[in-house]
Amino acid sequence: SMSHPPAKGPTAVAIPPSPDQAPTARARSSGWKTAAMMAKSMILPAAIRYHGEIASAVAATKAAGIDNGAQLDLLKTLSSTITDFQKSTAALDKALAHHAEGDAYAHAKHMRDDVLPAMNEVRKLGDRFTVGLGRTRTQIAGAGVEPR
Repeated sequence: SMSHPPAKGPTAVAIPPSPDQAPTARARSSGWKTAAMMAKSMILPAAIRYHGEIASAVAATKAAGIDNGAQLDLLKTLSSTITDFQKSTAALDKALAHHAEGDAYAHAKHMRDDVLPAMNEVRKLGDRFTVGLGRTRTQIAGAGVEPR
């Protein structure tokens, strides 16, 4: 058995690095930025549209003289959640805009201590729209894809 590389024989020819073979790295925090973009451009507009539908239903029921306490409660809950969602999205944007001073360790701490909690809050509130209201993520995003 051989415990070391052979000392004799052909050697590999050194090949200069090619730009086509250079490793590519994704931009820092691209997933976080995607989450913030989705919150503002997909989930929030869909939630506001749904809020408008409920507001119209509340107004129509009230105009018909029908007790609409449950609908009104839903409308109030939606209003409050939309406000909280907008605040949490702004907090995530602020956390993403801040760049930790120093090395990779400082950046990692910033991501852990500031960005991750802000992202979790956006997700928690966004899930109230997508899961709590019984709508799938594709319907909220306006993709027009119905669940199977």
